[in-house]
Amino acid sequence: MGEQATLPALVGGGVAGTVVDVTLYPIDTLKTRLQHRDGFLKAGGFRGIYRGLPAALVASAPCAAAFFGSYETAKHYLENGPGRAWGLGNAMLAACAGEAVAGVLRVPFEIMKQQLQSDAQATMGAVGRTLLTPHGLHTMLRGYVSLVSREIPFSLLQMPLYEFNKKLLATRRRKRVEQLAGWEAALCGSLSGAVAGGLTTPLDVAKTRIMTMAAPNPAPAAAAALVTSHATTTAATATTT
Repeated sequence: MGEQATLPALVGGGVAGTVVDVTLYPIDTLKTRLQHRDGFLKAGGFRGIYRGLPAALVASAPCAAAFFGSYETAKHYLENGPGRAWGLGNAMLAACAGEAVAGVLRVPFEIMKQQLQSDAQATMGAVGRTLLTPHGLHTMLRGYVSLVSREIPFSLLQMPLYEFNKKLLATRRRKRVEQLAGWEAALCGSLSGAVAGGLTTPLDVAKTRIMTMAAPNPAPAAAAALVTSHATTTAATATTT
């Protein structure tokens, strides 16, 4: 794909991703808390619905740009190469490529965002330090697998539906797809996203619970070791006496 075509996809994807993330962030927070293993109220309820927004903002533009840039590049390659006769299959494969690439950038920030959304005591610094521990690296690996396991089915449904809806609407309005207005493309995207989101909700719940899994607390183990050590010392002293 040429640079002239790639750059608009990167810039447009980054801007669109940032605007959507900021606008819908309170809804995303409520969704995370509804899906949390401790329940909605214990995860924060309606309080602090913008907690974690900085983490989302840092990741939003580069992740969206990575997805749309990879998607358009893969789609262009498939349509002009081995996938000339595949139709909507090109959009499906391109979506998989986009999610796989964007997921690498998105995982640490998604974990940080969801932990901040569901834990009023968490801070960006504390969560960031935890991610650098062996437990955090394991969580990021599991988080990537869960993220891709949700996002790829989502995109496999959303992007082909999006392309199909645009073609259907363009045919009905006797236009080329490229001539559709912005609001028309947005309507197609909204419908396809709603369908894909509803069908992949169970996978999204699993992703949320994996990413909000707390790090093991060493305090109980340390306290137990201290009690055991004290008991052993007391028993030894009594025996000696």
